[in-house]
Amino acid sequence: MMNDRGGMLLTTNKNLREIVFSTIPFIFIALLILMKVVFAQSWRIDSDEPQHLHVIWGWANGLLQYRDVFDNHAPLFHILFTPVYALFGERPDVLMSMRLVVIPLFFVALWAVYLIGQHLFSREAGLWAAIFTGLYPGFFLTSSEFRTDDLWMVFWLLALAVLVRRPLRAPHIFVAGLLLGATISVSMKTSLLLSALVLATLGSVIMLRRPDRLPVRQYGINTIWLLAGFLPVPLALVLFFSIHGALGPMYYSVVTHNIVPDLGRWTHLQTSVVPSLGFLLLTFYGTNLLRHSCDDKELLQRRTAIFLTFGLAMTGLYLFWPLISAQDFLPLTPLFILMATGMLMERLAYKGGSTRQISRPLVILVSIAILELGLLLFNAQPWHQRKLPENRLLSETLQLTRPGETIMDLKGETVFRQRPFFYVLEGITRKRIKIGLIKDSIPEDIVRARTTVATLDSYSLPVRGREFLKRNFLVVGHLRVVGQLLAVPINAPNHDISFDISVPTSYVLLAESGVVSGWLDGVPYNGPRQLEVGHHTFRLSAPVGAGGLAVIWAPAIQRGFSPFAMRNAS
Repeated sequence: MMNDRGGMLLTTNKNLREIVFSTIPFIFIALLILMKVVFAQSWRIDSDEPQHLHVIWGWANGLLQYRDVFDNHAPLFHILFTPVYALFGERPDVLMSMRLVVIPLFFVALWAVYLIGQHLFSREAGLWAAIFTGLYPGFFLTSSEFRTDDLWMVFWLLALAVLVRRPLRAPHIFVAGLLLGATISVSMKTSLLLSALVLATLGSVIMLRRPDRLPVRQYGINTIWLLAGFLPVPLALVLFFSIHGALGPMYYSVVTHNIVPDLGRWTHLQTSVVPSLGFLLLTFYGTNLLRHSCDDKELLQRRTAIFLTFGLAMTGLYLFWPLISAQDFLPLTPLFILMATGMLMERLAYKGGSTRQISRPLVILVSIAILELGLLLFNAQPWHQRKLPENRLLSETLQLTRPGETIMDLKGETVFRQRPFFYVLEGITRKRIKIGLIKDSIPEDIVRARTTVATLDSYSLPVRGREFLKRNFLVVGHLRVVGQLLAVPINAPNHDISFDISVPTSYVLLAESGVVSGWLDGVPYNGPRQLEVGHHTFRLSAPVGAGGLAVIWAPAIQRGFSPFAMRNAS
């Protein structure tokens, strides 16, 4: 009787512990969901985010990407998210809303990591690999931003999840090709991933199979199925832009514009060779470890192909890519994490068996997850709630401008208005301007479009355009409007104050104390007046006080903005 009770108690405790152990991973997943929502509202805005949203705004307003709105990314992400943006419309917090919309993509990516880990190792390895990937600071934070790479990594990881499954039949290969075609339609950076995947597949086959046993015919058939799935999406997009007369602009924007001599890392070979050699050595070492990880040759080939894909892509990224940014690692980081997790769990013999078998591995796995969580919180510090200035910028954009008006910004950060200067002013464009491949026509474009609003001063502006904006625009908040502060002589009444207008529009003369009186170009001044390009004079009829005098775009004053309010605030 005592033995029966002891056995029942032991069984109950064992079952309870196993329930607790199997629940822990899902606690981390629930934590990830909560953190994603919080970080969507507090994590700093990257300049790429409003750039992508601006292109989507263009689609929603009947503007064609590449022809009417410049962008140097592939178009699928923007096309797919245009209907979602249309649900929100032009509102200051639209970027925060779009960040929330892409949160599911993060978890789809983790699901794909889980599937790959399940196929290559075990269900438990896939689950923990997904958790480690989600908690990895670089992956979590970069994927919290609204960018094309969110969708790019999802298509890529889903394609790999299909390719590593067993058995792999023709419909699976076709679906994988379709996903890879969608991947390159989101980002041309897929060319590097595809090159690495092809080389890795060939390498894994050569290393693990005898040449006389290679199923060449089957590989040929699989390639045909893969291409049959790969081509439809890119070809459909090419056909669409060709029909709309934008194939040339598309090719320039996505391909030609991004290839610039002596760009970024290409000018510093030593910064490319050292990390490339490091990843190459890691690839050889990891591949050698994998060769002894299991006896199943087919499974071993798939494991090797995935790890080689990571290693070769990272080597190529550092060796050939001119500009490397955090988002470039989104499709690659999960591959290393899941391979490392799978190998670790096999080493720990974590098979979901008895409590004694799983307690020690579980402590190690939970410790890794907690360490990642700590690093993530330390780097991001979400408890310091940030006031995101982008919300205020978009609010002032909507207050200060009307549909159809233009704003001179850098990359579309004002989202809802077009630039008079066609190109986005990021690293590649600045390099092209510097070497003379693109003309800095900002002054002429502002005058041509009669642009009266610009974003604040920035080192990202080319020299000529920046000087023009400094001379002819005044700060009125998070934006600038066309206007100038005028030097007023001490004995200003009955003395002419001269100034030059470069942007023709309606102007008002204003002192810090309010409305002024006098004669503008010899005519009594009684309110806003259209001024053309050229030299103008104003004669005050009464002193204006110490605050000075401004000639400024009249609608800005009418809409509640003032350069003097900003000066007093500072």
